[in-house]
Amino acid sequence: MCVTDCQWSSKALPSLSCFCASDADTVQDMTDALRDAELLSEAIASGLGGRQRLIQALAVYECTRNPALLPMYEFSCGLATFQLE
Repeated sequence: MCVTDCQWSSKALPSLSCFCASDADTVQDMTDALRDAELLSEAIASGLGGRQRLIQALAVYECTRNPALLPMYEFSCGLATFQLE
């Protein structure tokens, strides 16, 4: 299940397969992993620290992560099919 409307679902994490695919050609994985780890740790700290409900903090994380991944994902798909624009 891929959650695209920024509504938290128990299946939205840890499965990032809706946007994430390992791509050796662009070597973007490490950058994405570090960015996502920082965003996720901030969301968890916010949720567990009482600044907002955890489920809301994770939804904000998802709404931040997904748009950040989409451009490189689309580029990688184009690269894989030789359909670059």
